[in-house]
Amino acid sequence: MPLYAGSRGDFFSVNKTNGALTLIGNTGMTTTSFNNFGYNSDTNVLYGMNTNTDSLYVVDRSTGAFSLVGPMTGTSNPHGLAYNFE
Repeated sequence: MPLYAGSRGDFFSVNKTNGALTLIGNTGMTTTSFNNFGYNSDTNVLYGMNTNTDSLYVVDRSTGAFSLVGPMTGTSNPHGLAYNFE
């Protein structure tokens, strides 16, 4: 599984050997917010959260585009996302 990163609205693949970033595309999110990623290995889906919108998205790994799943409730300004595969 590749490693991914986001910065200022852009979506990158990360070279796990040397840390080099390769631009894949733009998420469509504002450049002033944080994007957090979590991968669900059971469904092969990469999710993203955005701190500006407080919403959950599915990430298209070939383009970087975010597709809205829905708003987060009970929290604001999330700064992390993880998947528990137990």
